[in-house]
Amino acid sequence: SGVYQPDAGQIRLAGEPELPPSMLPDQAPTGPLRLTVLVPAHDEALTIAATLRSLWGQTRPPDQVIVVADNCTDDTADIARNHGAEVFTTVANEEKKAGGLNQVLAEMFPDIDARDVAMIMDADSIIVPAFLETAMGRLEADPDLMAVGGVFYGEEGGGLVRQLQRNE
Repeated sequence: SGVYQPDAGQIRLAGEPELPPSMLPDQAPTGPLRLTVLVPAHDEALTIAATLRSLWGQTRPPDQVIVVADNCTDDTADIARNHGAEVFTTVANEEKKAGGLNQVLAEMFPDIDARDVAMIMDADSIIVPAFLETAMGRLEADPDLMAVGGVFYGEEGGGLVRQLQRNE
């Protein structure tokens, strides 16, 4: 049938490679969750300040904000630092947003424990003031919950193509 069951409740396809060992901690969280927001940015000098004001103005601000400055040729990194963010500058990244996030996550993994939560937010977005409080409240209330999301409305105008670009 092409399907085998190595352990109860686990189904894998024949020929499917084994998963690598998890880098996530096994222990349950002790204490309040810590939120780090990663903001991948490529030449976002025009929008990064509003994004960071949106994060720092939350009813439950993040514990840490890291702007991932990916091959920037403008003042994105300086503006981010001036607005209270740490800046991680990518090195020889040719894999766009995913490559930049992979670089910063690789540096973060050794120090992550079960209390750590990561959020990724585009550098040209803002969130409503209670978003993080609501999201973190849900995660803290249910230790089995692995992710939360929100509704994106975007800006009006520009037609279908522009709306699709904003929704990306």
